[in-house]
Amino acid sequence: MSKYSRLLSLVLRHKPEYLDLHLDYNGYAFIDDVIRGFKEKGYHLSREELERIVKENDKQRFSFDKSHTKIRANQGHSIDVNLSLDAITPPDVLYHGSYLDVEEKIKVEGIKRMTRNYVQLSINIDEALIVGSRHGEPIVYWVDAKRMMEDGYHFYLSKNGIYMTRYIPVGYFHLIEKKDHLCQTSH
Repeated sequence: MSKYSRLLSLVLRHKPEYLDLHLDYNGYAFIDDVIRGFKEKGYHLSREELERIVKENDKQRFSFDKSHTKIRANQGHSIDVNLSLDAITPPDVLYHGSYLDVEEKIKVEGIKRMTRNYVQLSINIDEALIVGSRHGEPIVYWVDAKRMMEDGYHFYLSKNGIYMTRYIPVGYFHLIEKKDHLCQTSH
């Protein structure tokens, strides 16, 4: 089932053309088109299996529209879609997971969204470490979301509970290092 979830994530967030899908303005694809696209690539995906992927995905990455005829990814897109997100008041502190190889670049340029539409933020260090570990040795940044918001930056919350913003300038974050299970802030 996980290979189907990964492929679904790829096509709904980054490459709909791989399954010859058309995403609407809000990032939805017709379920019948998704199932057909899987079949054309040699995968058997039934509507019931698709329902199970959406329901059981541990990160709740996908959702159906109100009519239950379309599906979309809830966040993490590199393609231009409108997720209809409203600005929200975030927790005072959030965390961003990254990896060691980009630490020097972040020190100079801030935390950018890179190929994604938003910078994704976690509510705790452990989640941020998991995110950072996907591309190398993980590092985590403590983000002063309260001060950013006071200074006019906007935050959003995806349907699956991921906090997001467009950019985090230098001065609004500090590197956290995990050593001997203690967190220390590095300045």
